[in-house]
Amino acid sequence: EARERRKRERKAARKQKLKEKQREAQAKKAGKAPATRPAVDDDDSDDDRDYDASKLVRAEKLAAKPKLKGKRKRERDALLAKQDRSGFEFDAKDDRFRGLLDGDDRFGVDTSAPEFKKTAGMSAVLEEQSKRRRAKRDDAAAQAAAAEKRDAEDDAPAVGDLAASVRAKLAKRKQKKKARK
Repeated sequence: EARERRKRERKAARKQKLKEKQREAQAKKAGKAPATRPAVDDDDSDDDRDYDASKLVRAEKLAAKPKLKGKRKRERDALLAKQDRSGFEFDAKDDRFRGLLDGDDRFGVDTSAPEFKKTAGMSAVLEEQSKRRRAKRDDAAAQAAAAEKRDAEDDAPAVGDLAASVRAKLAKRKQKKKARK
């Protein structure tokens, strides 16, 4: 008896699931959300302002592939559309990024770390860091050259005086030699 009862329960459960699937299919054809399930899609349920690095990396990888078909193309389009809606764009002029860009040791970006994800934003950060380092290096070299030039100009009269005194001493020695002969 118990065995037959469990068998009937399983059969009823299978019928119930089949009916639910049929209702969902009919609702989908009619363009409505199914009545038994919530109308929330997992991908779209995230807040637009949320940051998900893995989805961002996946979207950028898919964006690099020009010829996609079917499901992967739809996935790429959905991810790119969501990425465009986020509206975040890296602005190097923003003071909040000063520590990161000016070479503060607390905010170093280690590109060899396994957690590092090469995204468009991170590429922009690294590029801006290298630009600022180059500019700092060029400024330091220009200042050193200017200081060296200033020092050379300051020392120029002293060098000229030194050369004049050496010439004068040589002339005196020649005169003494002539006087001895």
